[in-house]
Amino acid sequence: VEDLRSQGCEPYAYKWNKSHSAAELQELYKNLKNGEEAEEDLVSVAGRIIARRDFGKKLSFLILRDDSGTIQ
Repeated sequence: VEDLRSQGCEPYAYKWNKSHSAAELQELYKNLKNGEEAEEDLVSVAGRIIARRDFGKKLSFLILRDDSGTIQ
C-alpha cells in the first residue's frame, strides 16, 4: 500500500471524477437497439457493483448501482 502511495496512487480512493450517472446513461442511450453500440463514446461512472455474472473466461456482466439507479 505504501509503495502505491509513494507513486502518487491512492489505493483506497475516496474521490473520483465521473461524467454521467446511471440514470443519465440510460437516458442518453435509450434509443440504441439490442446489439447496437455507441461508437467512440467515453464515459466515466461511479457506484457499487452489486452483481457479477460470468459467461466463460472472456465475458462478464456487471450490475452497477449509484444514487440515481442501476446499469448493466
